[in-house]
Amino acid sequence: SESISFDVSTINGKSNELYSKNINVEIEEDYRTKSNTLLFPNPASDKVFIKVLDNSKLALIEIFDVHGRLVKIQNIKSFVNTENIEVNLFSLEDGHYFFKLKSQNGDLLGIKKLIILHN
Repeated sequence: SESISFDVSTINGKSNELYSKNINVEIEEDYRTKSNTLLFPNPASDKVFIKVLDNSKLALIEIFDVHGRLVKIQNIKSFVNTENIEVNLFSLEDGHYFFKLKSQNGDLLGIKKLIILHN
């Protein structure tokens, strides 16, 4: 993680006093950008594949629509880490979706965005 600092200054209109405070902000790498998972093809129509690139074992896929509603859950029966996991998209309408990928011990492996465009 990195940290940055900056000063925030405001002037109080009545007394013209200058208020200054140093703020330190801690920045951590976003788990969505460092995810060791691939979701392809994107956009997709009938099905999408998920591949885990490290030793993490994908166990659960939760799919949310743009309104945050859980629209589909797929449990992965055999805990696989290198095979392409296929997700059927026939039950989902065209639109934008978010795939929350979890390991067998419940750790978040990543969140992926997918666009579905049925032919």
